[in-house]
Amino acid sequence: MINFEQDQQDAMKKTENIQSLADQVEMLENLHKRIETSENNIKDLKKEYQRISGEVIPTMMSEMGLAELKLQDGSHLKVSTSYRATITEANKEAAFNWLRNNGLGDIIKNEISVAFGRNEDNKAASYAELAKGQGFQPTQKMKVEPMTLKALVRERIEAGKEMPTEIFGVFSENKTQINMNDVTTKKEGALATNLFEADAQQGAQNISQEDLALPFLKILGQLSPEVNKRDGKYVEGAEPGKIMNTVTNQLYDSIEVVPCHYKRQYVEWQDRGTSTGAPVAIHDADSDIVSQTTRDKSYKDRLSNGNYLENTANHFVLVVGDSPESALISMKSTQLKVSRKWNSMMMGLKLQGANGLFTPPTYSHIYKLSTVQMSNDKGTWFGWDVSKVGPVKDKSIYDMAKSFAVSVGKGEVEAKPETKEAKKEFSL
Repeated sequence: MINFEQDQQDAMKKTENIQSLADQVEMLENLHKRIETSENNIKDLKKEYQRISGEVIPTMMSEMGLAELKLQDGSHLKVSTSYRATITEANKEAAFNWLRNNGLGDIIKNEISVAFGRNEDNKAASYAELAKGQGFQPTQKMKVEPMTLKALVRERIEAGKEMPTEIFGVFSENKTQINMNDVTTKKEGALATNLFEADAQQGAQNISQEDLALPFLKILGQLSPEVNKRDGKYVEGAEPGKIMNTVTNQLYDSIEVVPCHYKRQYVEWQDRGTSTGAPVAIHDADSDIVSQTTRDKSYKDRLSNGNYLENTANHFVLVVGDSPESALISMKSTQLKVSRKWNSMMMGLKLQGANGLFTPPTYSHIYKLSTVQMSNDKGTWFGWDVSKVGPVKDKSIYDMAKSFAVSVGKGEVEAKPETKEAKKEFSL
């Protein structure tokens, strides 16, 4: 007997399963379309990213004369060029010949191998003598490692040297890199930087330039109290020839600075033992105070009151580093020659502008300061050595240096000579 009711239920169940399967197939197709759309969107995003990274930003920075830039959030923006090179089978002979002809054949890897049959281990061991005599045919394979070739291409192109691009399949592209390592992030137990930024300058409203100590950068000598372990002013690690920041006591072997302002003065002192160590007065370089002096036996310019004048060249600078800060370098006596040389270096700089050659501001370039041992018939000491590093590339550094230069020019920042030690110290 046929069970029509059961057959009907089975048919309905099968139909329901088919419909459920169809729904899943439709869902799969929709997911496939969404994936395709997302992948196309990612391709478009990558293409736009490459356009901005490789074309837009490099072009804009080139027009602005910038190679790198530090952004407000602390990130570091830099445009670099990457190179790729390939030696194809068709270009191998020409490429290897060019390398050899240009004294670069040592980067070619030359591998020679010989195929031995079974039971020929003894022949392999004496291959050097048997290779040709026994009639074996060595297989020679020459190549240049990809990373070695890439490094060579970069080195020669950036040095302006010849590098046949077609033979070596050279391809280059610009890339914009954003280094986030310098960005202050929120860490466990620390507050986020944006909290500090929101309250910037709070608590310092009543602090003016008069309330700040402008650090001096000075060279430590043999008799400097900072190098004497028994002196209360001793600084850990201090030794003759080191450069020291008089506010932070930080020590340097060399330091990079941006010169912001220059001012020469005549500082009036009393002799040691008769004064508090502070200057009696400070006279501008264009005053007639020097005409009122007489040169004594120790070559000091004495005034009628018995005080002497010290010709002092003050260089107001911005110290370049992780935390840029303003500072003062005072040069006198034997160091006046170094000061004049530094000034000549700055005034000798010329750049081509829209209206011809011009002298850029002193704060347009960075200089390296180090120390060098000097001597004369009176003794030996350490003095300054100045060399040019190059133009300022970070706009934030340039703006800080310019602002400091304006402040000094307006008289908002003054050069206050260091207090001299009461005890007698060898001076040159």
